[in-house]
Amino acid sequence: RRAADAARRAHAWSEVETHARQALAAGAAGADAVACHVLLADAAQSRGDSAMSLAALDAAVLAARDADRNTRVDTQLLRIRRWMTGDRNAEVTAALDMLDTELVGASVVQRARALQLRAMVHRAEGRHGEADRLGEAAIALVETEPGAPGFLAELLDGAARHAAAAGQLAACEALAVRAIAAAESAGDEMMLVRALVPRGIGALYGRNDRATAVASFERARSLAQRIGHVPLQRAALLNLVKCHTDEGRGEAAAAMLDEGEALAPGFEDRVAELAFAEARYFVHYLRGDVPAARCAAERLLAITGAVDNRMRRQSSVQLVLDLFLHSGDLDTAERLLAAAGDEPGDVQHGVLRAKAAWLALARGRPRDALDRLDALIARAAVARVEDSLVVAWVGAAAALALGELAGARQRLATIDIADEHVVDALAMVLVQRLALERLSGQADPAARARAEALLPRTPKLEAALLRQALG
Repeated sequence: RRAADAARRAHAWSEVETHARQALAAGAAGADAVACHVLLADAAQSRGDSAMSLAALDAAVLAARDADRNTRVDTQLLRIRRWMTGDRNAEVTAALDMLDTELVGASVVQRARALQLRAMVHRAEGRHGEADRLGEAAIALVETEPGAPGFLAELLDGAARHAAAAGQLAACEALAVRAIAAAESAGDEMMLVRALVPRGIGALYGRNDRATAVASFERARSLAQRIGHVPLQRAALLNLVKCHTDEGRGEAAAAMLDEGEALAPGFEDRVAELAFAEARYFVHYLRGDVPAARCAAERLLAITGAVDNRMRRQSSVQLVLDLFLHSGDLDTAERLLAAAGDEPGDVQHGVLRAKAAWLALARGRPRDALDRLDALIARAAVARVEDSLVVAWVGAAAALALGELAGARQRLATIDIADEHVVDALAMVLVQRLALERLSGQADPAARARAEALLPRTPKLEAALLRQALG
């Protein structure tokens, strides 16, 4: 067992399995048997084999019946944590309810783990206020426990990811920086890899700092590769894919997707499969291959329908809406928006409402579009830089449709076209700048030069509109 532990610290996963199996064959019992099964679960998860990992955790829970109470609680919490990656929200809640009595006298870390898990369920179900409250309570508990920097890093990483999803990108980056420091303090390389991802997301979408973002994702990729952990490698690769697609580099993005898929024969969970399906869809969209993009969108939405996570469903819907809106399939766009739903607290609320305004504009209702966007702006419901571009260009297009040139100019003034924004959204801002130039008779050489430079990297559907605007 000590040899298996040492191999685990060195990320030598095949040796972990060899030694853990030898220990079990040699009669390991009680806490020793539990530890061996958990090590086998970690080794299986490292190669993306979730079924084998869950089977090992089931065996660990059975073995824990002969161990002390702390070991029993730890093992059950560990299995429940793994259930969360498989969209088993109802089972997670039921299992936590059954543990309530044992948690009364549990350790600080165990109580914090239970709070974390309940927060994750609330988040998946769209109850973000309650999730925030429980997550903050878990962090406050663990911060008083000096011997748990690794778990503190995990909690801070989770909080950073939730902040990113809610559009609170400055908070996301600040929490991720704290998580990185805690992971480094604990010497936990796997946790460090995880925390580097929200750091990059916060830098990219909060401050438009692509250099810091790419450096974070590349460091995560390199570390994940060195420790041989498939799910973490895939997570880092997906964020680098997004950097490539943002810049219109479809072939580089497709090559990275191929690399990530080749790491294991299947996906470790539905969420990972969904993330790759989203990226595959966007590569087709980038190329302007509408039939292939439609097929990819249908596959993506089918996977999304099987994921018990409202946030992920809305994310997929808002991603594919552009295809249907640009290609004129307004009925499908309207159906998807209606099915996605959007409460003001939903993490995709801002961009979904902006695209609902786009639909209103496409239906010939520019005043309705402006009213929807103004309501969003009044509620400060758009936090991501990427989403603010959608609000600006749709608002400008609606104002131009009404002949309100000053209003269009005011909405476009919120976007600095010199910045390295997401290419498809920036292209649409430039389309409106050039339309304003034509209608007002006032030359806009900056917009014209930026559009010419951007054109080779622009997704084909937006590129066609940009070419038309350039004449």
